[in-house]
Amino acid sequence: MIENDAGLAAGVLFVVVFTFYFTVSIATRPFDQPKTGSTA
Repeated sequence: MIENDAGLAAGVLFVVVFTFYFTVSIATRPFDQPKTGSTA
């Protein structure tokens, strides 16, 4: 039972962190690209 709770907590934490990181990444992406000479 404890293993299931730990797995659920880990899954929820992963989803929350991934969602936060993805949102911040999308929000800051227009500011990361240089004005000239993009090498990507």
